[in-house]
Amino acid sequence: MDKAILELLRPVTQEEQAILDGRHIVGWREQGQIRTREVYRFPNGLVERDGHLVWDPRRLFSQVVRGLLEAFRAFPEIESLSIDTWGVDYVLLKDDRELYPVYAYRDRRTERVIPKVHEKNAVFGAVPPDRLSVPALQLHLPAL
Repeated sequence: MDKAILELLRPVTQEEQAILDGRHIVGWREQGQIRTREVYRFPNGLVERDGHLVWDPRRLFSQVVRGLLEAFRAFPEIESLSIDTWGVDYVLLKDDRELYPVYAYRDRRTERVIPKVHEKNAVFGAVPPDRLSVPALQLHLPAL
């Protein structure tokens, strides 16, 4: 087996499918072809807490670590690592600490500020209202 490659992937065929699970896949070249094997899968769902959709990053991180351990158990010769995510959400930090809750971009909390964003910002004002529920709005909430 040539250099084994580990990748954490989430299915992206449908928007809602993207949040259902995470998986660890090991890939390698064999006889001129790329081969893959899934070695670990874990639930990757949002949690509703206090009326908001939030992530539990500590649980997700522990699942990533468990998957890495499984991958190295099955393929100890892994030489490189790649992580692929649906990179829309984020975790705010303050003094190297995570700030909770970690809101998901699907959370509806940005809907109430969309009219204010249109009033204050010509750039956002040109964007259709149904396209403004994105993480950039979440960062503007305190200012609005």
